[in-house]
Amino acid sequence: VPAAGREVIGRRLARLSQGCAALLNAAAVAGTMLLPDVLAEVTGNETNQIDTLAAEATAAGMLAPPSHNDGAARFVHDLYRETIYAALAPVRRLDLHHRVANALLSRHERGSPVFSAELAHHFTAAIPRAGTAPAVAWAHSAARADSARFAFIEAAGHLARLRSAVAASGQRLSVTDLVGLLTAEADLRLHSGDAGYARELLDTAWTQATASGQADLLGAVALGLDSIGARFAMPRADLVAVLKTARDALNSTGTTTEAKVTAALARQLQHSVPADRPQARPLADQAVGIART
Repeated sequence: VPAAGREVIGRRLARLSQGCAALLNAAAVAGTMLLPDVLAEVTGNETNQIDTLAAEATAAGMLAPPSHNDGAARFVHDLYRETIYAALAPVRRLDLHHRVANALLSRHERGSPVFSAELAHHFTAAIPRAGTAPAVAWAHSAARADSARFAFIEAAGHLARLRSAVAASGQRLSVTDLVGLLTAEADLRLHSGDAGYARELLDTAWTQATASGQADLLGAVALGLDSIGARFAMPRADLVAVLKTARDALNSTGTTTEAKVTAALARQLQHSVPADRPQARPLADQAVGIART
């Protein structure tokens, strides 16, 4: 934001009441669409007080009148929101993201419309306060929502931003959460046409899964590598070795993952060198048997 712009906005803010300034601080963190019930919960005011404070901000030229479509007020210009947001102390910004996340969650639980991406954004920004669990859950939800409309790059972005935010916060994801995020993002990157980056993500996931020794994680990553295919993932012999490792770990678990890994191994062996092909049919039959149980 240009210095001259900051000065003008600062003078306008200085003329507002303390309550109105606090409302705009919360609104700057909440985003572009300002919902009265969310702001009421964040600031601790009643909804009618929010309306009064919003009217003061509107009279000062900071907010536009509420829309007839959704009843939400908006900043007159993004420069106002960006300036207010940038001026917040990091601790205050973190607290407001946490408050907004919880207010949006309450709104969601009341049955009112809330986008998963909004919850993912605020819980990700609030990781130092809220921990990783809600951020992981809502990032996956936001990714699924974007994937359903074929916005694969946007979907992958939710998961990538979460991993970056966790690293920046100094916290650590559980190996289950980390491998889950890596494999989900790899699938989305593959759908967006970036097989190379998908492979990089799955290589990292395979290292984590192997270190953990958890059969379900090994199976998930092996299936991800198989979905890329021998042409892009790795030499077929290496891919067969990965699938065999996962299958051995999953042996006799009777899970869907075991059936899928066994079927994938059979398929890769069928397309492998002639000496390996006789192994394919028994494995295919075994996969069908597991799936039927």
